[in-house]
Amino acid sequence: GKVTNSSTEDISYVGGIAGYTSTNSIIEKAGNFAEISGDYAGGIVGYTSGDVNNGVVKNSSVEGYYAGGIGGAITSSGSSTFKFNNYTKGYRKEDASVYSYSSDVINVAVKESNTVKGVQIGGLFGIINSGVVENCYTRAKLQGTDGKAVMGGFASYMLASGFTNAGGSGNVGVVVNCYSACTFSGSGQKYSITASYVHNYAGDNNGNLTRNAGFCFDYLFDNSVDGNAQYYASGNIFSNLFGKDNIQAKKSTKDMKKSSTYVDKGFSSMYWNLVDGSYATLKIESSL
Repeated sequence: GKVTNSSTEDISYVGGIAGYTSTNSIIEKAGNFAEISGDYAGGIVGYTSGDVNNGVVKNSSVEGYYAGGIGGAITSSGSSTFKFNNYTKGYRKEDASVYSYSSDVINVAVKESNTVKGVQIGGLFGIINSGVVENCYTRAKLQGTDGKAVMGGFASYMLASGFTNAGGSGNVGVVVNCYSACTFSGSGQKYSITASYVHNYAGDNNGNLTRNAGFCFDYLFDNSVDGNAQYYASGNIFSNLFGKDNIQAKKSTKDMKKSSTYVDKGFSSMYWNLVDGSYATLKIESSL
């Protein structure tokens, strides 16, 4: 079917299941295939401040200014805590001395039959203002429709509020145990995961400077299919100092079809089908 308008004032929120969901709302066991367009557009929800659990998006065409395989945007009121003693080595969960978070989006698959078009677009969300996305994957076809478009395998941008170099507590965009095997086309800037400096600290070794980027932990992306999209924005510390997370996350299609690739990054067989010879899929898919 075709879904085109669920508006609030002059802004339209359009999703395959819901246009707009607020805090404490839950979308559970959602499957969708549709043609979807709006200012905020998503395969499941246009804009969410609630939870999305256990879903599959396939055979959908999503188009909007903010557009994503799951949603156009997510803004969670939930607070997460991350403290890093060794943040100058990069922001990795294994380097966190303290971390506490609750997932807002979990176990959602965006299949390769989906197309996402727009200006700020991502394989998972158009933009992650705040919120934790865990155990999800995307193989969407991303297409920028404007010369100023920003495309990210996970999201155009992942943001944070209340954090410094050394971490903090507050609202933050986080991706955990997810992977992207998106393709990129059209106009604009192309990023393998996001344009935000998710591994970059702000140049102050005392941990005092404000941080406005989210975090990506234990994730993967297929560099064989993304057309050599940028992995980092300029100035990212991994471009000239360390590189460990780049080596861990950046994989060929051949490696992305090895079960050991996912096991090494902590993907749990409780949620994932990990079989040699194919990309990992979610166990929940068989019931949707």
